[in-house]
Amino acid sequence: MTMRKLLFVCWCLLCPTPFFAQFEGAFINHEGGGFVGVEAGYQGYERIMLLKPDSANNGNLHRRISDVTIRMFAHYSPIEKLSLFVSVPLKIVSSSETPTTLLTNFPDTLPASDMFNVGNIQAGLKYKFFHKNTWALAVSLLSEFKTSTYEEQTGLKTGLEAFSFNPNFHVAKTFSEKYYVNLDLGGTYRTDDHSGDFRIYTELGTTFWKEQIWLRLGFDMRPSFRNGNFMGINNTQTGLYLNNREYMGIVFKAEFNHTSGIGLYGGVNAYFNADNIPDFPYVNGGIFYRWKYDLREALQYKIIPMEKTN
Repeated sequence: MTMRKLLFVCWCLLCPTPFFAQFEGAFINHEGGGFVGVEAGYQGYERIMLLKPDSANNGNLHRRISDVTIRMFAHYSPIEKLSLFVSVPLKIVSSSETPTTLLTNFPDTLPASDMFNVGNIQAGLKYKFFHKNTWALAVSLLSEFKTSTYEEQTGLKTGLEAFSFNPNFHVAKTFSEKYYVNLDLGGTYRTDDHSGDFRIYTELGTTFWKEQIWLRLGFDMRPSFRNGNFMGINNTQTGLYLNNREYMGIVFKAEFNHTSGIGLYGGVNAYFNADNIPDFPYVNGGIFYRWKYDLREALQYKIIPMEKTN
């Protein structure tokens, strides 16, 4: 079995359902609580990159590109209002041996290849400064470290070649203890001549079946400020983690929480009005374990303060 096939099998075993992001929303685990997990996701350039109509680039690619992520993550709340987060991604990126027949505005100079390496490690914190009745307000800062790898001879890379700093403001409200709405507003500053961006994310969610299943529908918008001029040599031929990526997206998420603390979650992101984004939707999934967490009394997504006991 080739390395590519072996890694694909591992991804299938780790990914029974699609996956969703782990740093959204105003909700925070209770004091001493947290969760750890592993997730996997796939995003591929089947034929083209999605480009805006006025783009000067040609989105066609000579070779299909696949990008698989296996991510280990952890949350922990040392106090009731504060949550800490860390994420370590392992990336498997590859370019196909079979060229496409699409016309491009650049020559095919790169060989088919595979890369297995770490991506950009993330760390962050979130502070909930208001919590009353059915409302919660929080602020967060998520940092991304430049730990990824880029190979000039193959054009493959495992992340943006920049440090990123992403402050966010979060607002959440629940309705009838079975529905919630969440709004995230934030932006990203990147180093090394990479453009920053602005993000608006809103999400609606509902729960059923003894409050163990959550379904969520989100709208994600991330326009680029286009204030950077980074262009990696040979990177255009693969389209991986280009500068000035932007998009609008519809996000569907699902989560199952067992009362033991074990859970599964997943989702799919479909993009439109996008620039420098793969044409194949982002699908992902994962498994986690949560402790000091009682689904029947203190749901993570209920904005009801947990009473302290002596």
